[in-house]
Amino acid sequence: MPLKASFSQIRAASNNDSIFHDTLTVVGDKAYIIGGQTRQGKIAPNAIHCMALPVSNVAILKYQVLPAITNDKDGQRSFGIYFDCFTITWSQLPHTPAVITSAAISGDTLHVISSFDVLSSETISFPTNPLIPRPRSRSNSGLVPVTTGYGRNYLLYFFSDRQGSVEKGDLLQWSDLWTFQLPSGDLEAKATSSIAEAIKPAKIKDQIRTKLGADTGSSSWAEVEVQPPGDLQAHESKIHPGPRSSFGCDVTFDGRSVVLWGGSDAKAELEGNGWIIGLS
Repeated sequence: MPLKASFSQIRAASNNDSIFHDTLTVVGDKAYIIGGQTRQGKIAPNAIHCMALPVSNVAILKYQVLPAITNDKDGQRSFGIYFDCFTITWSQLPHTPAVITSAAISGDTLHVISSFDVLSSETISFPTNPLIPRPRSRSNSGLVPVTTGYGRNYLLYFFSDRQGSVEKGDLLQWSDLWTFQLPSGDLEAKATSSIAEAIKPAKIKDQIRTKLGADTGSSSWAEVEVQPPGDLQAHESKIHPGPRSSFGCDVTFDGRSVVLWGGSDAKAELEGNGWIIGLS
């Protein structure tokens, strides 16, 4: 069955310029935002914006700015950098051999979507049969690993700029969400795991289906069903982020929600808000 998504808007307690092409990383109950470009097309200040994610019914988010890092001379970075939130230090990662449009880490595996196949990797082609569900061609989208628990894992591929030829009146951006089902998780007993999480029932179900010759759904795409908010009257502002691209995003600690911030809409106007996407 397809996953379901619900949206809730979040705002920083401090004024923050609208940005796009930013990076957002969730560590524990905090989201760290860095980089991007401003409304003026300039590289955003290189300080790290730290925002506590909402808990229970707390509406005001705690917000702070952490010390800046050194800029490159031209404002461009062609390599990955790793930030240790405990030691507040940066480390450079190896250069990537291909132009990567989206990337996400699930467990110890880096999943990327690239326009060029020059990596040493396992390639899974998009379905060409129009009857098989699949996301349309896109760029500047979000790609994060998510889970529904019990060993069932997915990549969430969502929003974006439209790629390919565009006719007058066509949408310039996509506002849909898709999941790509990953192999079910292996047995992993942890001190904080419940019995169900440790045993990974999804793995057992998939093994049974494989022996019976049934499809497990692995490596397949499915469109996410967007759910309306429970109380429309309680929402004074937007109830959906709307089409946007070039935003920062990351998955929450439990793997069942996604946080996104900033981005650009179809009119090239920058967004200065954030959203939490809950999945079930």
